[in-house]
Amino acid sequence: MSGRVAEPLGDWDGAWVAAARGELTRALALGAAAASAALEDGRLAVAAEIRHDLVRFGGEPGEIPAVGGMAELYSAHASAVSDASALDSVAASFADAGARLLAAEASAQAARVHRLEGRNGSAAMSAQRARAWLASCEDAATPALSSLDTPLDLTVRELEIARLVATGLTSRAVADRLVVSVRTVDNVLHGVYAKLGISGRRELASVVGPLVSGSSPGDGP
Repeated sequence: MSGRVAEPLGDWDGAWVAAARGELTRALALGAAAASAALEDGRLAVAAEIRHDLVRFGGEPGEIPAVGGMAELYSAHASAVSDASALDSVAASFADAGARLLAAEASAQAARVHRLEGRNGSAAMSAQRARAWLASCEDAATPALSSLDTPLDLTVRELEIARLVATGLTSRAVADRLVVSVRTVDNVLHGVYAKLGISGRRELASVVGPLVSGSSPGDGP
């Protein structure tokens, strides 16, 4: 995609900005709103791309408009999110279409599902393919790619808070950014520490990986 869509779809950019700040819940909300605005405006191809970004953020996209072209792959990707073999297939299709970043993301997601299901050999192969495709995507960093280095059993909310805290933000700062209570942040953190087997904030950065950075709607394929 070249350029940026006009308002009211500016929140599409806002969704990627939120993702870059580690605010995945906000990114999903802004993306969903932008997709709805695109549908209401009759811009089905734009809506398909935005809803696919929700898959890339780790969320549920809703129905992706059937407008042909890449939208068919977007829909296949959305349907494959819990099926490692299907994700591997979608990744190969993205690569064949020249969309190497999307191929890397789908393959990274496949690696995560393979690991969750105990297929470590298949997980390693999917991760290797993801990194090979990623090598041609200079400085790319997206929520989907972060799954290559993400602990398996953290939820989107847990990962969101853990990564923000890992940057050095206080619980109050995280709470203000995510519009939740400090108690919510601290409760989530205690759950994260228990899941990861760590004692506190200082260990988070080495376990949960870096925040997403440098990506936007136009960087997709």
